[in-house]
Amino acid sequence: MKKIFVLLVTASIFIACNKLEDNEYVIKGIAEGIENGKFIILETQDETMNLKSVDTTVVMEGKFEFKGISNEPELHFLQVENIPGKVIFVLENGEINISIFKDSINKSKIGGTFNNEQFAKYNLGQFKIQKKIADFRSVNKEKMEAAVQSNDSLTVNALRDNFLQLKEEEKIIILLFVKITLRLSFVY
Repeated sequence: MKKIFVLLVTASIFIACNKLEDNEYVIKGIAEGIENGKFIILETQDETMNLKSVDTTVVMEGKFEFKGISNEPELHFLQVENIPGKVIFVLENGEINISIFKDSINKSKIGGTFNNEQFAKYNLGQFKIQKKIADFRSVNKEKMEAAVQSNDSLTVNALRDNFLQLKEEEKIIILLFVKITLRLSFVY
């Protein structure tokens, strides 16, 4: 009976110590391929839109962590020492999960909180539509040049219409994200 009581008390202390307050955040990160001892800098934008450091941590055994207080959701950036590129995420209350990939910072994964999950979906949608646009340009570049040179307005117009359709898809992705984001901003 004593063992069960001690186990329950220990478990409840452990759970209570790991619970975040309403305005607290914790960023739990995995730093894939990044050596121990490398600094990871948490940055935000100041009033002049320049980046400024607000916290720093060190990679240990492929992991890193930040803890703090957030009064409202706000875009922040992670910069890994001596690695170009930044991870963009929403700093907000709750547990934020980030996986940083050394060789492809732009493919790092964010999640854990609602806004970061939505931001990750937006980033994925943007990546897909940008790839479709790049592929379209690549496949149709010579067709467009030939059509322009030969004054083939039918082909020029058809290619332009297809391109505008892709740009419309991109616009929808952006508008949906803005709509969700604006709805969320009134919750806080």
